[in-house]
Amino acid sequence: MYIFRNRNCTYYSRFYFPTQWVKSGYPKEVRFSLRTKVRSIAIDRSLVILQSARSLVGETTPETSVSEFVSTFKETISSIVKNGFVKSDEVAPSRTSTIQPVSMEPRSITSNVSPSVSVLLSEFVEYKQLEGVKPKNVDLLSSRINNFFENQTVSPDTVTPRHASAFLKSLYGRGLSAKTVRDYLAAIRQFYSWMITMEYATVNPFENVRVKKDVRLPSEQRRRWSREELVKLFSHDNFVGVIGTNDSLVNYQKKLEDYWIPYLLLFTGARVSEICQLRTEDVQEREGVWCISVNEDEGKTVKTKASIRHIPLHKELLNMGFLNYVNHRCGARKDKLFDIRPYGKTMCWSEQFGKRFTKVLKAIGFTGAQRPTLHGLRHTFVDSAQAIGLPENEVCEIVGHAKQSMTYGRYGKRLSLLRLKSLIDEIDFGFVPITKQVHCRP
Repeated sequence: MYIFRNRNCTYYSRFYFPTQWVKSGYPKEVRFSLRTKVRSIAIDRSLVILQSARSLVGETTPETSVSEFVSTFKETISSIVKNGFVKSDEVAPSRTSTIQPVSMEPRSITSNVSPSVSVLLSEFVEYKQLEGVKPKNVDLLSSRINNFFENQTVSPDTVTPRHASAFLKSLYGRGLSAKTVRDYLAAIRQFYSWMITMEYATVNPFENVRVKKDVRLPSEQRRRWSREELVKLFSHDNFVGVIGTNDSLVNYQKKLEDYWIPYLLLFTGARVSEICQLRTEDVQEREGVWCISVNEDEGKTVKTKASIRHIPLHKELLNMGFLNYVNHRCGARKDKLFDIRPYGKTMCWSEQFGKRFTKVLKAIGFTGAQRPTLHGLRHTFVDSAQAIGLPENEVCEIVGHAKQSMTYGRYGKRLSLLRLKSLIDEIDFGFVPITKQVHCRP
């Protein structure tokens, strides 16, 4: 079951019958109006109907009449709609009892048995997709929930706090960070909260299972680059020497990306995915200031609404000739600023370049869990801004964080690009970037 809108923006939903049922004469689907133009309300209403639909399916036998069942099904939905999308427990049983058995191809329907983990997880994933959760995050939820049930011998509805505590202990035994452990438990809590809503469970065994607090300060929980590490990184061959005309078109472009993307991350404080998604038209001159536009246009994605912003280009990026690179891409009639594509089934924009950057880290001797990372360049930008006393609410606007205070968050206006430009130009990382010599291809 999923929801969609018609031309008048009213939400509808459809229920798909199992393939085996369709072969036996059932319709492929039944559509019905949710009578609302508000997505969140539509999701809640579709779940009420889904619950009743599954109850009807569970009460059916292999000999059930197709026409009578479909009629009962539609009447049940109509009754729920008339009752304001409140489940009626009287309609379905009274009609179901009048259904006459007829010959029909056998199919397996089991009642009074708890659904399997795979069935429940499939429904849960569908629910999260209806909520608009991004594919990458849905996959993470599914993976973490599966990780728990892989080693369980009990059904999902019989899991106890004792099982939950044992799982927590096993996570600690893997040497995972407090944040990662917290993410695992949060995923399973969500799953059980959904099960309770759908009446698959009565209690959440993970509700009172808590992760021990990380005694480190938040600023100590993330890895930033030191000045010495930055100097070592930007002394790698990717950032010095010459990009020549003897390179193939593919290698020529890759070398340009290997050079510009890390510098852009460091001097803008942007997220890796934000930089990798940029189009040439996203490099703009506004209010007399050259900046990059982080937006949702042309299929691009952002983490939150606060992520949509304009970031002025640091003076060092301009001095290094970044606009020349942009003009080179425009001259080649390229829409995208970089030839980076979303990677894997989650369509992750940062993974492809991240793998290339990992090879650079290994080449310069940065290995192990404590090494600096590509995302750490963003942390370095924020820490450097804090070190010179830049106002937090203004730095939030640069890096795409929501402003925490009620005053700035709700009533504060966007700062001018001239103001943001002056702030960014104050940030100094303690080294002079090396301008790479680029011989343009004919």
